[in-house]
Amino acid sequence: MAQVYLLSVVGNILAGLVLASEHLSKKMPLFKQLDNFFKNIGMRVALALVVAVVALITLVWAYDGIPIIGDLLSWSAGLVCGFTLLYDYLRAKSDVETKALVALDKIFVENKFLIGIGAIIIALIHFFFMFVPIL
Repeated sequence: MAQVYLLSVVGNILAGLVLASEHLSKKMPLFKQLDNFFKNIGMRVALALVVAVVALITLVWAYDGIPIIGDLLSWSAGLVCGFTLLYDYLRAKSDVETKALVALDKIFVENKFLIGIGAIIIALIHFFFMFVPIL
């Protein structure tokens, strides 16, 4: 379905921008507004859930291609972005410190700029080369 494909691309771009906006706002003031808008917890959680659900739908239902492999990069970027946004929100609300959470912090929270830029690049490649089997 073209709607799911478009939601996947737009969701990955938006989630990538939100993840990278904290770092990008230091260089470009335009991203400061995006960062402030998504500081709202409801918006951040809603975006995370939408991106993750669309990624799961894309996993099962490929747009005119091979299921699972056809949208491999797109759904994996969506799941990672959705998880990172949700994890970032939950870590901000929690005071618990364990070795596993510290390890997850190092992977996801400290690298959220790279995850965001990666999601944007994957979404743009997926948009422009939509019929390539592995994208």
